[in-house]
Amino acid sequence: MDNFSITFNSKYKGHIKDLIKYKISSFFSTILLSFVIFFTGIYVGYINYNRVINTITFIFGNVLMVIGVVFLLISPFVLIFINYNHSLKGEIRINFIFQDNKTNYSIYTNKDKKSFDESGVVTSLRRKKSFIILSNQKAKEYFIPINALNEFDKNKLINLYNEFNNLTKNK
Repeated sequence: MDNFSITFNSKYKGHIKDLIKYKISSFFSTILLSFVIFFTGIYVGYINYNRVINTITFIFGNVLMVIGVVFLLISPFVLIFINYNHSLKGEIRINFIFQDNKTNYSIYTNKDKKSFDESGVVTSLRRKKSFIILSNQKAKEYFIPINALNEFDKNKLINLYNEFNNLTKNK
């Protein structure tokens, strides 16, 4: 595949709707995770169904319950403070470079009124309804809004997504 770049504005049409969807999804995911951890703690520490609960499992169950409550208390802050694309502003350009059977990327834009550039290796590409999510080797995620791209960039990005996922399935 040939090297290519895509460009989009961080204030594209519909970015507020996408941000609200992302925040609400993260909020409910945090709540769901808190309930799963809390009820796992109840099961591990208190439910004696064909097993013996010793002191260590009792303490571990209580720790899990506390972690579940902490996640539940954190969930409103997730709704308020979570943001995508790490506060990148303005015109965002992402270059995709293919070398040595790896897909590399580099991002150029402004962040906090300073120029920002980052490069790395693409470890995964996931597709949501209105985004393609690029993950790098440092577990950072960048959201590329499909609706903000022109047709040429959209086709190139979707082809990259399809080829990348076909290659990772074959490995």
